[in-house]
Amino acid sequence: MRHPVISLALLAMLTACGGGGGNQASADPASSPAAVLQVQVQAMPSAIETATSTASAVAAKAVDLTDAIAILKMIVGLDVNTGGAALTAYQAYAADVDGNGKVELSDAISVLKRIVGLETASANWMFFNGTPTVADKLNPGLPPTLSAAVSSTSNVSMTAVLRGDVVSSSAYTYSWALTVPSGSTASLASATAANPSFKADVAGSYVATMTITDGSSNVATSSVTLTASASGTTTTETNAAIPLAPSIVSASTGDTVSSVNFTAASTGATATSFKATCTPTNGTAVSIDGTASPISVTGLVNGTSYSCAVKAVNSAGSSPASTAMSVTPAAIAYATPGNFSTAITRSFSGSMVLASTVTNRSRYMISDAASASSDAKYLSMGSSYSASAGYAAESATLPTSTTYASYLPKLFQLVAQGTTGYHRIDSHLHPNNSLDFDANDGNKLKFRNNFGKASTLYGYLTFYYNPTTKLLQAKKRYTYSYTSASSGTGATIYTPSWTEDTSFTAADQYVNHTNGVYSLVSTTAAATPLYLYNSPIDLGIPTFMNPKGVAFVDNGPAPFMSKVTTSQIEGANGDIYRSVNSTYRAQVATPGADASTKSAADNMLATIKTAVEANGGKLRYAPAVYTAYRDAALATKLVSDSIADGTPGQNLVPYVYFTNEKDSSNVYHPFMVVVSYGNQASPN
Repeated sequence: MRHPVISLALLAMLTACGGGGGNQASADPASSPAAVLQVQVQAMPSAIETATSTASAVAAKAVDLTDAIAILKMIVGLDVNTGGAALTAYQAYAADVDGNGKVELSDAISVLKRIVGLETASANWMFFNGTPTVADKLNPGLPPTLSAAVSSTSNVSMTAVLRGDVVSSSAYTYSWALTVPSGSTASLASATAANPSFKADVAGSYVATMTITDGSSNVATSSVTLTASASGTTTTETNAAIPLAPSIVSASTGDTVSSVNFTAASTGATATSFKATCTPTNGTAVSIDGTASPISVTGLVNGTSYSCAVKAVNSAGSSPASTAMSVTPAAIAYATPGNFSTAITRSFSGSMVLASTVTNRSRYMISDAASASSDAKYLSMGSSYSASAGYAAESATLPTSTTYASYLPKLFQLVAQGTTGYHRIDSHLHPNNSLDFDANDGNKLKFRNNFGKASTLYGYLTFYYNPTTKLLQAKKRYTYSYTSASSGTGATIYTPSWTEDTSFTAADQYVNHTNGVYSLVSTTAAATPLYLYNSPIDLGIPTFMNPKGVAFVDNGPAPFMSKVTTSQIEGANGDIYRSVNSTYRAQVATPGADASTKSAADNMLATIKTAVEANGGKLRYAPAVYTAYRDAALATKLVSDSIADGTPGQNLVPYVYFTNEKDSSNVYHPFMVVVSYGNQASPN
């Protein structure tokens, strides 16, 4: 059977860069170099944009400083071409380097960056079917998609424009390839000619692929599929336009990673993927591909500054890069809640208002000054704790810059002693302690433990406050004691009681303040007027917790339990150190925060992570989470003397250590072991 022979003629006019002026003889496309492959089809004015498959050399011959200057001239209205010749449509499209449809300063900057090596880009070609035209040379717009219709009388003419090459200075070479259907013996007359031709000798699809090179690594490839049949031929353009550059929205950082957020261009060709690249000032760039925003660029170096940008990609190539954003990845810092000692150092400035009367269980600051000032002195708890003597009663001023810690040692709760009209003075910061006196130390006032376990038992005073004379008068004293009994579970139960001290010799004496010391004196003449200021910190019971305003009920004293001492738990002779095996013992060599035990714990945690992952497992959280918890817990101390058997300054969490033992099936079971005392770590 004989097959019909069809004559094919495809005219592909490649006006290199579409340039005018400079080294080019003319801006007239008719006088520009051309490549011709004859195909019998009807030409429709259209265009398609493509990119090279490999990156162009930075100092490409085709795009140079002359082109950047030409773009700048276009923007400001100066002549670009020799003799003032008018700009061509080719030059308008070539000057739109970023392909956004407009000629702008950013296009000239992009060319300059390529010249000096700050930006690399693939050769970016546009192919027009016919001669391109534009009305506004600074706004050429986006080229239309290339298309053609079957015809027996007209030719397709493809004109190529290289973005950035406004002033043409390059010579082009061509390479053609032809893929033929089964049974065909068709071939190109010349694979390197500008105008090769061939005849389709059987029905089927012929794919003619044209590759054009400018001599400096800029390569463009365009393929045309021709389907030959007995009734005629059809053509299908298989080129795709490269997408426009995406817009970068943000770039956040984490531990050796940057999450790059972007939006794809809303116009132009569709991207099938995106490439996010983070480039350090010195070093190797890191690129990660993705199909949508955001893209996580991993493998970065913490503390190193990177410039991150995104390109859109499809089968035609990559878009220009988006605007870059600077990021500096860093290890994630996990924050834990501040402990009590940290919380009270926060800035706070209270309002000092004089109280007109004393209200049961309200808190006050007691001062020798009738008005608040920097010189006013306030009754304050001493900073040094003594298990046998308690805290000193001292005077102190408020600093210029105040924190919660500036007020708390100076706040006292006045608690009514039954219906006597007298009040006990309890420390707010150290509520186990009430104001007492020391007959063996010049009747000095001291704060002593009246509600917990103590090595020496004392008592407390009750006072009458005269709102007229502002004098504070000691009325009665009560001694503190408790009985103890075993609970049967290894704990000791203490039952407290208070008894009026009938031998109290300083009854009805007044409080005197001299040189920072408070003591009892026998005469009103020697007494010091003291002024009560309402607590500047609102420490009352919120209304929502007592909406009906039920009055406070004074119940009898509750027993308290003591089961262990710190010496039983902590230290080389303590229960924990002695019970932990040698593998983990270095982590508990010293209680509380300690550099050596931290190093041991960090090393053990790293070892556990490696072992677990080697067996196909995974820690629930990052090691830094466990480390942050451990370090914060071990740094927590008992600040407030509010625990019945606690000692201010002691560790509330003496040990945190990590273990990783196997079960009978040889499966690892990692644990973080936390050793804490029975009372919560806050707000104490």
